Amino acid sequence: EMTDHWIMFPASRKNNYLFRSDDWKFQVLYDDGEVIDAWEDGSWPDKIRVKCKIIAVTDQPGVELTLQ
Repeated sequence: EMTDHWIMFPASRKNNYLFRSDDWKFQVLYDDGEVIDAWEDGSWPDKIRVKCKIIAVTDQPGVELTLQ
């Protein structure tokens, strides 16, 4: 299931962010078409402007967003 709205961060500064959940079974879809599997080792993409949606692969009652 995908969020019905875009999650957006401003382009005026470097955006430090992290999405997490208990089992990490979700994807992040960016507006440029890039898809990140949260359960894979690696790093989040370095984007100045962030516009994305969350796609839950399993039930995700506890998805959290951390901004710095």
